[in-house]
Amino acid sequence: MHSQFETLSLLVNEDLRNKEDESSKKGIGPEKSVGDQEQPLLEQIEHAQTSADRDELYFRLAQLAAYRDDPKARVYVGKIEESDFRKRAQAWIDWELAIAAVEKKKTERALELIRVGELNHEQRVWLLTQTAKLLTKTDSARALALTEEASEEARRIDGSDPARPGSLLAVAGALQLLDASRVWDALFEAVKAANSAEGFTGEKGAIKTFMNSQGRHSTKTQPISDFDVRGIFEQVARSDYDRAIELASGFRGEAARANATIAIARAVLNDAVSTKSPAQKPLVR
Repeated sequence: MHSQFETLSLLVNEDLRNKEDESSKKGIGPEKSVGDQEQPLLEQIEHAQTSADRDELYFRLAQLAAYRDDPKARVYVGKIEESDFRKRAQAWIDWELAIAAVEKKKTERALELIRVGELNHEQRVWLLTQTAKLLTKTDSARALALTEEASEEARRIDGSDPARPGSLLAVAGALQLLDASRVWDALFEAVKAANSAEGFTGEKGAIKTFMNSQGRHSTKTQPISDFDVRGIFEQVARSDYDRAIELASGFRGEAARANATIAIARAVLNDAVSTKSPAQKPLVR
């Protein structure tokens, strides 16, 4: 919600905000919908003095459309004239659309963004694995193909980048659903990558994006739990505790090794609690 509020506040110009404030104070002005904010921006584009001003307004329109998960956002970005700005805007908008597609389980939209989206390797891995999970029950063959593509994408990330082992963990998580027999090899690769990536801790995984436009700096941090060791190590510990412990001990980084070990212990303890027989109640006489 905080991220959405920041996005909307950037989109509405000062005049519109002032008018809304006045209406709010009078108690007679209905709250403007995102759609209602589109027309004033279109009118401003018609009267824009420079192409730079038009580009900024088209970007704001794209943000509005992305906020309501409207694919028209990509159309607005395409109208930006300055090529570098257009490319940066496209990357920002496509990531917003990708997150929305996964959250709303719009598989076809996600597949389209995989094909045409301006996404970096880390973002593509996340979108590929999440889409694969959405397709697990309806099209397992396609889901597995997407996971294979995600694996290749993860390997394109620089070996010293902590995003590489995190991305490989996400691949392992998808394989756990699709082909559990392959998850151990995927985890071994993730551990190996973690030992080459300084600073990888195996927790608080996230994808950070940045956008600059007309002196305004925007930052978005999207938490990605699939990039953490916790989920996948909890899962594999339930199927093979000894092997999970062996893998966890393979992390050279103390933080990553500790987090993986804690995840295994948590899985064992939770299973023990869930299978423990309830205390026998005394008979009522």
